[in-house]
Amino acid sequence: MPMPGNQPDQGAIAQALPEIDTCMNTLAGLRGNNTFLAGNQLSLADLHLAPIYDYFQSTPESEAILEKIPELGNWWNEMSTRASVQKTPPLPG
Repeated sequence: MPMPGNQPDQGAIAQALPEIDTCMNTLAGLRGNNTFLAGNQLSLADLHLAPIYDYFQSTPESEAILEKIPELGNWWNEMSTRASVQKTPPLPG
């Protein structure tokens, strides 16, 4: 994410997308049928991923990756309703 007022580096974004795709698919696979990433209880893994996912899902590039892995969307739907997540949104820039 660029600092406010700056333009994103499209070359860096394009170069990172395949790795992001791999990472998001790996996270979805780790979650499996669990409610959270490391089981059916909230863990540090969920709390670490929440702001990263929030940033990523707000980018135009995320749509093509996330539409292929609804498991993470389901996870985010659960996470984003938690009071702690709602009270601590990531700041832009």
